[in-house]
Amino acid sequence: MGFSAGAAAEPQSLLAGKLPIHSEGVKDPQRLTDGLYSNEGDEWLTDVTSRFLTARSFVEYDLGADQTIRCALTQADNNDVYNLSGSLDGVSWQPLWRVGADNAAGMRLRNQKLEAHARYVRLSATGGDALYSVAEIALYSECPSIWPPELVRTRGVAVADTVNTKVVIFGIFALFFLLVHRRTASRIRYVLVLPVVGAGWMLAGELAHLYPFFEQEPALRALLAALAGVLALREAFFKNAEPHPKLVLGTLGFCAAMAFATYTHFGAPQFFDEAKGRHTLVNTWDMRQYFPTAKYFRELRFDGLYLASLAAYADDHPGLGADRLADVRLRDLRDGQIRTGRELMDEMTKVRERFSPERWQEFRRDMRYFADAMGEGDYLASMQGHGGDATPAWILPAYLLFSHLPAGEGTLTATALIDPLLILLLFFVMARTFGLRVMLYLAVLWGTSDFSSFGTNLMGSTLRQDWLLALGFGVCALKARRPVLAGVLLAYAALARFSFSEAALFLAVPVLWYAVDFWREHQRIPRFAELRSAQRPALRAMAGAAACVLGLFLLSGTVFGVGHNWGAWHEKTETYIDAPNANNVGLRTIVAFDSNSTAGSLVQRQVPNLWGEWERLQRGAFDTRLPLYYLALALATALALLACRARSLEQIVVVGLLLIPFYSYLPNTYCHFVFLVPLAVSLSGEQDERNRTFALAVAMLAVLAVGQALSLAELWNDMRYTDQSVLLLIGFGWLLIRLARESWRLSPLWKKDRDQEKSDAPAVPNAM
Repeated sequence: MGFSAGAAAEPQSLLAGKLPIHSEGVKDPQRLTDGLYSNEGDEWLTDVTSRFLTARSFVEYDLGADQTIRCALTQADNNDVYNLSGSLDGVSWQPLWRVGADNAAGMRLRNQKLEAHARYVRLSATGGDALYSVAEIALYSECPSIWPPELVRTRGVAVADTVNTKVVIFGIFALFFLLVHRRTASRIRYVLVLPVVGAGWMLAGELAHLYPFFEQEPALRALLAALAGVLALREAFFKNAEPHPKLVLGTLGFCAAMAFATYTHFGAPQFFDEAKGRHTLVNTWDMRQYFPTAKYFRELRFDGLYLASLAAYADDHPGLGADRLADVRLRDLRDGQIRTGRELMDEMTKVRERFSPERWQEFRRDMRYFADAMGEGDYLASMQGHGGDATPAWILPAYLLFSHLPAGEGTLTATALIDPLLILLLFFVMARTFGLRVMLYLAVLWGTSDFSSFGTNLMGSTLRQDWLLALGFGVCALKARRPVLAGVLLAYAALARFSFSEAALFLAVPVLWYAVDFWREHQRIPRFAELRSAQRPALRAMAGAAACVLGLFLLSGTVFGVGHNWGAWHEKTETYIDAPNANNVGLRTIVAFDSNSTAGSLVQRQVPNLWGEWERLQRGAFDTRLPLYYLALALATALALLACRARSLEQIVVVGLLLIPFYSYLPNTYCHFVFLVPLAVSLSGEQDERNRTFALAVAMLAVLAVGQALSLAELWNDMRYTDQSVLLLIGFGWLLIRLARESWRLSPLWKKDRDQEKSDAPAVPNAM
């Protein structure tokens, strides 16, 4: 198959048409010897290539007899390394050819002349990005006269395109069924569900064959979000043709379960362990920062992580050499500057002296795990990050969790389950608090609203969504009329991630509105007794928040000492908190945007020091547009404050969340709070209108999720997150305007407006 007649006189591959006698972790191994090669630069995973799932995957062939091997070629993914081994007995193997990586992108042909003998040959993969694929392997006892020989090439159909096409087909059938189905329709219309089931079955089969399918998850998230958004609009705006409630719950349940599965990557390990040569569930890049920071905070404080890491690495690798160690580039966490090991030798010694001999040996053992799992290149490169920048409020519980645990795959896999289990608990509490239907919508949005670069997220990390959980549980506590607990939870969220302080601060908004309205009616400030009588829930929540803040400050100071606590954290984060970052989203990202200073345009102009120049231009653009920035802040704040009138306390807190991307310059992964936004809308009182607002909020976030999936096609991070910032700010701005208008109608500021409203709408008691 695939060989031209004109090439018959030339030596044929010893493997032509052969099937492996043994393969492990290799999909479609028959493609390796079918004579078909991809075009150079094609996608790595197509209908022409065979996928090697792990670094332990391999194929073995029997050549039938001892054969001389003089020439070999293979076409494989560019950035991986492949090993060809030979054996005479199938037991003892000798290396024949190490197929190195290629700098060019996509599928690339590599060839080698050899002088070897073997009856059995084995091909395996290693290194690179752990996404391995091979189109062909060929061995020759005599080299063809033209080397490398002429090959039969074809343009492979990318698996991603095939899957995405089936996602679209399934989505069209499913959306059509949701749109035409009505509760009172004839049962014959249920026949329309058959194409949905058929297309879903084909899609499931394709995904099962492809598993794991990280690159296909964005399309799945977009589809699930679209289904939920359409269903919400159908429920709210087509009352005369509403779908059957069981269909609604069934569809939402399916979408919620699938959204959770896509967020957790269907259980597939996505991080590569260099030492073990396989994927694991441990997010080593993230936990390499946060595990040692928490466990050894007494010694490392906020400035010693990288210094101690490099010192420990030098102890474990005495052959590294003084020059190599001195040339390692790492971030000095005292001022945020990148320096070399040579410049920081004295500081490394000082940090090491903070450890007792026993603690130093324990630190070395823990960091050895991360160094081995990440490999030398990634481990040393990770020292240019910003270190474990969590607040003492986060470090305190993490310290208690990690203090007696060794770093290792088992430990960090087990602790990484804490976050998803707590998320499931949050959804259970939300169902009890807000109802099953609302919870399912929020669960879909949680799983599909994912501001990520490469399909990954914080799965595999430990206690990295504690702030998000605290926000969610806090809103539920307010709805359940447990304001003190809610205040504690919202304050913890604010202290764990300072960018989320708006939720806790908005606990004071109903008190302020009450004081304003009281002054306008009575021409005096309300007495405390009057304030307490009218605003007891808000005041109790504020008291809980104050107690949490005071308690965490005292407790963290007792455990870690006052001198290396909150003040030190502030000094550290001040060095980079406002620095331009391509992965950040929000109002500042939009205000600082300039089409002439994008990373792509700077590359085209061959500007040296690309990201340094990009950062300088971003700062300049932002500084010149500060009036515009402050105007947008003032407008958003005014709308949010107005939107709080005539809303319950839990809704007011969520309205505060809408201001986060306006005030904060957030790393993309921290925008996951958006799934809580629909809770800013009441589902009682003006039922129809507020149900429509709820549906529109869900639909808006569904559009955002679809836009996020589409934005991943953008190669440059600065453009990707600018696009996502635009979507986020447009959606949040529109919702603030709608909520403000609704609140103005239900609780007008001026008496004249109130008198006019009496004949148009029933009185709605001010929930403040």
